[in-house]
Amino acid sequence: MLGDMSRREQRWDQVDAYLMDTFVPRDEAFAAALAESEKAGLPTIQVSPPQGRLLELLARVLRARSILEIGTLGGYSTLWLARAGSRPGAASSRSSWRRSTPRWRGGTSSARGARA
Repeated sequence: MLGDMSRREQRWDQVDAYLMDTFVPRDEAFAAALAESEKAGLPTIQVSPPQGRLLELLARVLRARSILEIGTLGGYSTLWLARAGSRPGAASSRSSWRRSTPRWRGGTSSARGARA
């Protein structure tokens, strides 16, 4: 059974690698957001790049004119949602708990009008 799980995990790693190489664009804003989150000591629980790309594609398909994300961490998913926006400021995130968290250093979102 343990070997079976290992093979499944390897398969999902291969799927993720394929999705990253095929569908996830290289963008410095995402690398910067991850670096800022790590520097701020935030937990690494953000969406994965393929999940972020899916968020962007879903928002595009729905032709979302504005997006409100409630409960953002370092703004990584907000960046993905902002890429889908048709105008600057189309994506906004709100997270009131961050200001009371000792490790919070401020918002890190900086793509196409996203606000943290």
